[in-house]
Amino acid sequence: MIRLFYRAGIRHEVVTFLSFACGIGATFLIITAESLSGFVVAALLVHLKDVFDACDGALARLTGTGHRIGRFLDTIGDEWSSHSGLQQRPGAVSSVAIPC
Repeated sequence: MIRLFYRAGIRHEVVTFLSFACGIGATFLIITAESLSGFVVAALLVHLKDVFDACDGALARLTGTGHRIGRFLDTIGDEWSSHSGLQQRPGAVSSVAIPC
């Protein structure tokens, strides 16, 4: 996947944004899901978030364009998208959302 981004000329900042967007989308679905299909889509978005998150740093190192601000924003995005919504879901226990 990193090679695909590299060959397409996609910058690591875009991949970081995709990771963040998938995390926010998953959080929204976890909070609002009323059926199993909503949770399945949320799980797929969480997986995509993790794939993009793994790729952005590797892409930055590959292109030599990484910087401290990028690492900071990546960390903030990970923490915010991973934990904010899970704490808002009624019935949520730790990091696991339980359908009500």
